[in-house]
Amino acid sequence: MFNFFRNLRIERISFWIGFLAASLFWWLVPRLLPYLDRIWKGIKKLFQSTKQGLQANIEQRHRTDTLKHAQGLHLAAPLFSLDEIIISPRLLAPPILLAPEETHPTDNIVSQTIPYMPDCPQLASIYGAQTLSLEEALQGGLNIAIIGPAGSGKTVALAHLASRISRREVESKELRNLIPILIHAADLNLPIEEDESPINGLTDAVAVYTSTLSLPRLPNFLQTTFEGGQALLLLDGLDELAPEPLTETINYLQALLREYPRSHAVVAAAANHLDGLPKLGFIPIPMATWSPRQQAQFAKQWANMWSKHIDTEPQENYVHVDPLILNGWLLNRNPIPSPLEFSLQIWATYAGDIRGPNATDALEAYLRRMSVSIPKARAALQNFAAQAIISMRTSFTYKDAKKWGAEILPESIDNDWKTAADSDPEASSQPQDITVPRVLPDLTQSGLLIPRADNRLGFVHPLIASYLAGQILDDEIFSQPSWPLKDMTIHHIASHRDISKQANQLLSQSDKPLRRGTLTVSHWLPDIRLDAAWRKPILSKLANILQDESIPLGTRSRVLTGLAITNDPNISALFRHLMKSPKPSVRQLSALGSGVHRDTQAVNGLIQLLEDQPMINRAACLALVNIGTKPALEAVASTLLQGSEESRRAAAEAFANHPDEGYPTLKDGITMDDLLVRRAVIFGLRRVGEPWAIQLLGEVQIEDAQWVVKNAAAQAFEELHQPDPHIPQALPSLADTPWLIAFAGERGVGISPGQQAHEMLLRVLKEGNPEEQLAALAQLRRRGITKVFPAIYHPLYAANPETNAAALYTIWHLAASGAEIPPPMQFGLG
Repeated sequence: MFNFFRNLRIERISFWIGFLAASLFWWLVPRLLPYLDRIWKGIKKLFQSTKQGLQANIEQRHRTDTLKHAQGLHLAAPLFSLDEIIISPRLLAPPILLAPEETHPTDNIVSQTIPYMPDCPQLASIYGAQTLSLEEALQGGLNIAIIGPAGSGKTVALAHLASRISRREVESKELRNLIPILIHAADLNLPIEEDESPINGLTDAVAVYTSTLSLPRLPNFLQTTFEGGQALLLLDGLDELAPEPLTETINYLQALLREYPRSHAVVAAAANHLDGLPKLGFIPIPMATWSPRQQAQFAKQWANMWSKHIDTEPQENYVHVDPLILNGWLLNRNPIPSPLEFSLQIWATYAGDIRGPNATDALEAYLRRMSVSIPKARAALQNFAAQAIISMRTSFTYKDAKKWGAEILPESIDNDWKTAADSDPEASSQPQDITVPRVLPDLTQSGLLIPRADNRLGFVHPLIASYLAGQILDDEIFSQPSWPLKDMTIHHIASHRDISKQANQLLSQSDKPLRRGTLTVSHWLPDIRLDAAWRKPILSKLANILQDESIPLGTRSRVLTGLAITNDPNISALFRHLMKSPKPSVRQLSALGSGVHRDTQAVNGLIQLLEDQPMINRAACLALVNIGTKPALEAVASTLLQGSEESRRAAAEAFANHPDEGYPTLKDGITMDDLLVRRAVIFGLRRVGEPWAIQLLGEVQIEDAQWVVKNAAAQAFEELHQPDPHIPQALPSLADTPWLIAFAGERGVGISPGQQAHEMLLRVLKEGNPEEQLAALAQLRRRGITKVFPAIYHPLYAANPETNAAALYTIWHLAASGAEIPPPMQFGLG
């Protein structure tokens, strides 16, 4: 070391240069630091700006891709975009969740007369029940499960919302800034590994419609979107899944929402197959069936679009038929068609290939039209559908198709498009040689088969698959567990085969209080041939249930729906006969059924019911307005002018269902001298809820001379300007629920979170008053609490009709979620 220092030589010039440089550096550093900080911040800002620009760029492309994809998600996509013929989808508003002693919004005639039935929304829909748009339903910040039968418009509702958000057209700022992720359950890449990000399961599903330019950045875009809480997942197709894949998909949803709790979600599910959705916080809300007014609007829009795009160059020997005649004929047929059924019927009518009045006739016409030039199309489609349903799948690979094409089921037929029931048995048993490489591209191009993720294929609609499978499947389908496509397939088997054995098994099930087997058979009625020998025993069984007052009104109302959707003259005669029943609830139900059928022969009987009990009077008013003939409307008008105070209100509220005659009647009624008429009309105007009606209410609350009318108008005006109380809202914990704390306090106990709070709810069902029981039932539903038996049977079999209906709704909710429902007889009830 010493040698090192002895040999160390410092060159003077270099030393001083280094010294000066170091001094200059340390002199400059403090003075340059502020500038360096600004430069660094500028670099970071530039980097962030570039990143945001790239994100905004891919977000805009994603919105464009989503919009394009959504516009094709309806069966008439080969003709028109969704926007050209859309009828804004509506949901049947769920009951208001009220705490005891809170101010109750004004009940309306429909909620007072028809129980809330999420699995059978047709009856309430046709009588103008309260509805919500999907946008409104999401304003409470909760996740929604849209439910309804196949063809009720769930896919269109998701596509419509995705379109509006993609274009930033929604009124809600929160929704407008969300990014729609519109996918189908069959496109999810499941299951994912335990240590894998849930986003990976989504990527393939979104890639189905993502443009090539955006694909490389798609995984990062999805990750950023979910991490930022901007994602609105719109998941279609849960209503098509068998039990095992449904559970797998819901488990995936749970993992996704646990990982990204700020995300929002809307799913399409089957009413009776909710599985674990309620426990994840999803609120099931049914699609509302189209009203007569909406049907007429859709028919008008179809006529305009047909004239604009299709009927532009008439062919030789073409006979033009006035659209008004076609639409008038269509609008006076099936009283409650689903949107899909009505769309296919109007398409077949305008195309000139309609085959009959039933929904199956419209399906058959559609299939023939879309595959008319494809050899072996029928045999291929039937086998693909049948084999997919036998294997409990909703999509299949090219390899599957090739295998299934070589294994033709005996009932398959060639492209003559006869049904299995009409075909020659000997001819139909001959195997058909299907060249899969030729037929698959043609079927895909026609739109009957659609591409799925991972090079898979699926049917354009589950009803198409189930109809085709139902033409050739035999008893093998009956051994499967219940799932949506199996149930739909059996429905279509019933349209052309005697399955009375299976029907009797379902009808004889002791499934009280829901009677799900009986309701399943009742839904077959519209498509069972009128001359089928096994039809009559079904009608007899359903008629007996309708008259049995020991069965909850909600269950009998579901049976009524099954009967009412059947265009059978014998059903109308049955309703007219039951109007004379000594049992009040039977008269009420038969009145509603006659109104659904628009049975003009029932008008005189319904007029007599206007003098009956209030519940029956309300049903008769609704029915007469729905029938809409001059004598029917005059009878309701007479009740408005001369009836009791309660019946006047029922008449005014019923007139709100008839824009052509009812609205003018209400406008005239608000100017009459009779204050009882004016007060009744207030309730009718509140139900109308349109701007002109709200303006009238505002004027009356100021100008009317009678305080009783002014007060009614002020209350109605105020309620219409408040947030809709039907919109589901988040709940506090049970231990922090004020009314439950008060209930426990009255009994000298406290509440702690967990099991004790649950047990207090059950105590409410046994000891509480009707208002407290209604609140407890709502809490049980929303929180997915399943250990409620036998306590829940107390309000079900009590004398109060409101608690009866709410208890049955809660039991249905539990059953749809997979809970086992013990028979009431086990506890000495029912």
